[in-house]
Amino acid sequence: MALVMRLLPALIGALFLAGYVYADSPQKSEAALSDTEKEFRALDADGDGYLSRSELEASKVLAAGFDQADRNRDGKLDLAEFQDLESNASSDRTAGTPPAEAEPPSRWASGRIRR
Repeated sequence: MALVMRLLPALIGALFLAGYVYADSPQKSEAALSDTEKEFRALDADGDGYLSRSELEASKVLAAGFDQADRNRDGKLDLAEFQDLESNASSDRTAGTPPAEAEPPSRWASGRIRR
């Protein structure tokens, strides 16, 4: 019993320390996540923290950019690699930059002024 009484303060201290370390860890609440992080988590079907090629099959554009985004060639994308892939795809999921806005039709296209 005397041993337990001597070790009790150390055990309580260890519990407080573990709680402090856990609370101070970089885990984010769902509200604090960026849109890209939320999309990454949604696509990560198995929850391993990586995106495999099969997890990106639903989006042809993301799947097509997989090899280029997989910089370390480990066959999966981490969050940083996915963010790079996302930055190279526009919001309508076409590769590259969004298309420039089309010019308005010219009033002179037919050679006559239209009113």
